[in-house]
Amino acid sequence: LIALEWFQIDVSFKRVKGEINEFEINTYNSNHHLILSFCRIFTIVFTAEEYHRLFLSLFQVIYEVSGQHIKFQHIHKDGIRCILADLDSAQAKGLGLALHDLDRERDWETHLTFIFKSCLVHFE
Repeated sequence: LIALEWFQIDVSFKRVKGEINEFEINTYNSNHHLILSFCRIFTIVFTAEEYHRLFLSLFQVIYEVSGQHIKFQHIHKDGIRCILADLDSAQAKGLGLALHDLDRERDWETHLTFIFKSCLVHFE
């Protein structure tokens, strides 16, 4: 994940029974024509603050596994350039808050304008 320029977040509400949702991080490998899944989190969080903690935990696990902190182009001048996602408003705000923790010079909404891309269906 730390070597990628972009990744996709997909939240599935249909594959898991009950209140549990599947939160998945993927990328598409065009050389081999396949989707690679890097992370799956099964969760019952629904609020922006809970997603904020989820993203901070994810960043910490990436560090613990790789020995390197995840970097974002608009903050570190290197790293992830884009996050494609079907996030709802709470999930998007949680991501923005986690990015704000990495760079307090920008508010959480401004961080999202640099990195977050959503499909039109989910945006509406």
